[in-house]
Amino acid sequence: MSQITDSDNPVRPPLGLPQGSVRALLTLLILGVVINEMMAGRDIDILWNETLLIALAHYFSRRRFLNIPPEAVPRLQKEGLLPPETRPLYLPTGVIRALILLTFGVAGFFLQKQGRLFDPKVLPIFGAVGAYISGMFIAYFAKWVMRPGVNSLLARWQDMQAMLVLITVASTAAIFFIHGPEGLPSWLRHASLFLSLYYFGAR
Repeated sequence: MSQITDSDNPVRPPLGLPQGSVRALLTLLILGVVINEMMAGRDIDILWNETLLIALAHYFSRRRFLNIPPEAVPRLQKEGLLPPETRPLYLPTGVIRALILLTFGVAGFFLQKQGRLFDPKVLPIFGAVGAYISGMFIAYFAKWVMRPGVNSLLARWQDMQAMLVLITVASTAAIFFIHGPEGLPSWLRHASLFLSLYYFGAR
C-alpha cells in the first residue's frame, strides 16, 4: 500500500492566494480604517484599536528573523522543519511590513505638523503600536550588539527590562485594586500599557 504524503495532497491557501495574503489584506484594511479615523480627528472605536493591535502583533511576530545558514534552509524546508518562504499578495518579502511602517510614519509626520500627535484620540494607538514595534527593533539590535550568555551584558539588559515592566505593571495593578479606575493616573495607565507591549515585542 502506498503512503499518502502532504506533497500528494497539497493544501490550497484561502482564495488561491499565496499563504498569508488574507492576513495581510485584513491588516491593511484595519490599518486604513484606524489611520483614516485618526487623521479625521474622530474617536476610534475600541474594537478597531484592539483588532489592529492583535493583527499587527500576529503579523509581525510570525515574521521574525531566524539565524539559519543559507545552505541549510532548503534541507530544513524539505524535511518539513521550516515552512517555505511565502510572499503574501505576490509581493517581495518584507513589503507588507514596510508598507505598515511607512503608513504609520507618514501619518505620524502629518499629525506632528498639525500638532495632534499627542492628542488623546491619537496617542493611545500610536503609543501602543510604537511601543510594540520599538521592542522588536531594540531587541534585534541588542542581540546583534551584545553577546549572549548567562552573565552577559545582554542577559543583564533583559533582566533590567523585565524588572522595569514588572514593577510598572504591578504598581498600576496595586493602585487599581486599592483605589479603583478613578484613582489611576492617566500617565501611569499609558506607561503600563506601552511598557507591556514593548516587552511582548521584545520577546
